[in-house]
Order: sequence, then C-alpha cells, then structure tokens
Amino acid sequence: AKDAYVVALLANALTAGDLAGGSEISSTTQAVLDQLAGLAQQDGRNYFWPSGVATFTGAQGNTGSIETTALAAYVFLRADVYSEQANGALTYLVGQKDTFGTWYSTQATVLTLKALLQSVRAGGDTSNASVTLRLNGSQERTLQVTPENFDVVQMVSFEDVNVGGENVVEIEASGSGKLMYQVTSAYTLPWERLAEYPELVAAQDLVSIDVAYDRTELAVDDTVEVSVQVKLNQPGASAEQAMIDLGLPPGFSLLSEDLDALVTRYNDTLPDDPQPKIQRYEQTGRQVLVYITNLSADRPLQFSYRLRARFPLRAQAPASSAYDYYDPDVQGEQAPQVLVVNER
Repeated sequence: AKDAYVVALLANALTAGDLAGGSEISSTTQAVLDQLAGLAQQDGRNYFWPSGVATFTGAQGNTGSIETTALAAYVFLRADVYSEQANGALTYLVGQKDTFGTWYSTQATVLTLKALLQSVRAGGDTSNASVTLRLNGSQERTLQVTPENFDVVQMVSFEDVNVGGENVVEIEASGSGKLMYQVTSAYTLPWERLAEYPELVAAQDLVSIDVAYDRTELAVDDTVEVSVQVKLNQPGASAEQAMIDLGLPPGFSLLSEDLDALVTRYNDTLPDDPQPKIQRYEQTGRQVLVYITNLSADRPLQFSYRLRARFPLRAQAPASSAYDYYDPDVQGEQAPQVLVVNER
C-alpha cells in the first residue's frame, strides 16, 4: 500500500485487532503506523494526509483529504502514538469545518467527529465550563458545557452586524475543560456582481447546469414545465453521487408525481446500467434536492418536471446548482430567473 488513505485504513484495522485482543500494539501494526506518519504533510502546526485515490464513498480532492486525515488522527489517538501529528491533524480538521458546522459530506463529518471525540474521551466528560459570547460589545449569550453535553455542538447566531464594517466577536470561558470553537459569517452577493469575483466564477466551470422554463409569464393555476440538464465538463470525469439543488420559485407548488415517476423509472433499471440515475429527491421550502448516481462527462443527465402557479406575483426563482456530493469543489451554478404570474 502506497496511498495515505489505504495505509490509514490498514492502520485502523490492525490497531483495532490488537486492542480488541487486549494486547499491545504489535510490531507489524507499528510498522504501518510509522509508514502512515511518514506520509503526513505539514503546514505550520497542521498535519494532513492528501490522498490520490477515491475513498470508498467516492470522495476525492479536499473532502478525500479530510477523510484520510481524520482516519490518521483517530488511529494515532487510539494507539497512543505520534501525538504531535495527531494534535496537528485535529487542528487541521477543525480549520476545515464548513459554514454549517460539518465537513462537506456525511462520511467526512462522521470520521472527523470520531477523531475529535477520541481526543476528548480521556477527559472531556469532566468538562464543566460557562462560555459567554458577545458581538460588538453587546448581544451577550451564555452557554453551559457540562459532562452531559460536552460532545454536542452548540451554535449561536448573531444577526445585527455592522454591514461593510468591522465586527468583533468576544469569547470568554470560565471553569474546566478543553473547548474548541469556530466563527463563521454568511452574506448575500447580488448575482449581477458575480463577475467581480473571478475566483467564484472559475469554481463553477467544472459542472454545467441548465434549467429552462418553457415560459416565464403565465396565469394562476397554470403549469410550467422545467427542463434540467447537468453535465460534467472535465474529460473522463465522473461522480458516483451528485446533488442537484433546484431553486423553487415562491408562489409555486411542485407537481411531485413527475419526479416520483423518474425515481421509479431509474430504480427499475439494471444495477450495471451505466446511465445516470435519479435515486431520490427532497423538497424544502425554497428548493428541490435531487440525488443522482453515475453522473459522468460522457453521459449527461436530462429530465423535466412541472410547477403550478398558485398566486399572482412577479417572483425570482432561487439559483440552481449541481455538484459532486463527495467533492463539492466540482460544482456549477445557474443564475436566478424571473417569473410573472397574472390574475386569471
């Protein structure tokens, strides 16, 4: 085994076997742990393990590196070896957290949380602290960290910020325990200003998504057909799991039978059918999330569904996007579209 992800899997399997048998780490296991430590890359205090292969969930790129680093941190903590690399890996993982408090994909989040919980298991259940947060000297909030909730992520939101100016977040803690925190911000960027940020535009070149309404002006109770096409742009690219986020215009209802029929049709195909498939979908207040398998550059996905206009209004549909679920940097987005609904 040469790749860090494969070596990390081997190290975890061998370490689990040694510990389950009640014995110390064997020389064979130690050799694999040594090999894994030698594959680490260092950036200041951070240690991380990039991988050149897809993980078993299909993760690549940054998400694959998060999975691999979490596996390395977890096994070093369990085996009680390479504490510097383990702590550096935890620092790296905390810095990779996304704005939702997770790590982009389910598997990366699960493995990271396992590593973080392993790091606090030796003393985290004795945590007893009070944490006070303030924004710009006011809006004070207080959290309690106890042995009952030390392993739970607690989130606080501040909305009254100084737009375009400096915002200061103060955090004060008293009591005992090792605590970690993250501060994130969210903002809305008008679509017409997107061209001012070429780094955001460049990130969308890997996937093309085209969402077209068969008409943009209609009357109450009319239906509009929405055609969707998603394509990976890199030659030879593939995504075992992909997500399509379709903006749902306000004042419209989804005719779910269209997507239900697509799910049934694609699930009735043979398992080895290479065509992309719609596995399932979910509807939220402002979007329809469509889960896709087997998307590739050679085989784009095309489908359509219908919406019904419920109220007279002029509305802008939220932007639609598509991305590789296990490598979210591979993504594309389409601008919002305006729809006009008249009285009948």
